[in-house]
Amino acid sequence: MNAYMMDGGTIFFVVYIDKEKGDVLQIYYTVLLPIRIKEIFKQKKDTYYVSLKKFPADNKKKIEVIYDAYANAQRQKSFAGTNLPTIEELSKKGVLEGISFQFVHTGEEVVPSMMPKIMEGKSFTIYANVIGNPIGIPVEYCENISQVLTCQQFDRHVTVAGVKYYDKYQNIYSISTVKTVIGNCLTMIYPMIEEIEKRKLPVTLEFSIDGTLREQIKK
Repeated sequence: MNAYMMDGGTIFFVVYIDKEKGDVLQIYYTVLLPIRIKEIFKQKKDTYYVSLKKFPADNKKKIEVIYDAYANAQRQKSFAGTNLPTIEELSKKGVLEGISFQFVHTGEEVVPSMMPKIMEGKSFTIYANVIGNPIGIPVEYCENISQVLTCQQFDRHVTVAGVKYYDKYQNIYSISTVKTVIGNCLTMIYPMIEEIEKRKLPVTLEFSIDGTLREQIKK
């Protein structure tokens, strides 16, 4: 495990083979990046356990697994064997500019509405962007991501009978729904269009009429 860590990590495979025929029945794998090996070693046990996933049968998914592991291994190799700071420690020092993560996706161009579906069940490393350091520092490993939400702002006018009331609105995407937020008064929730065959879509409307008298009239 130490050797794997110092080399930038590895992909560990377990192959289930039919004992009589010799056919490969299923391949399982786990990506052991340096930051994940560090987390495993924190357990201080004589025996360590890692969870395995089924290696995908789809060739595009296989490419995603391999390239994503390779890209993260290259970023983490220089930090192997070092004590990594936490996000809180970097923030207290005043050197934290932001955080980022990366993942590999093959196929069509990725747009914000696709992100929750693409990221469902994925694992990735969070990197801290530090002042004066062009290379992000790996600070946290997140596994089996779920319930992802992405937000997209549209700088478009919202008008009624030719009168402009708002300059923009937001869409918040989940794996199955879209939530459109106009100002702070109206929210519309409806299913993702691609998952619905019928033309009639069930939509939930939520209104919030509060604030000053002028704000209430506008809403």
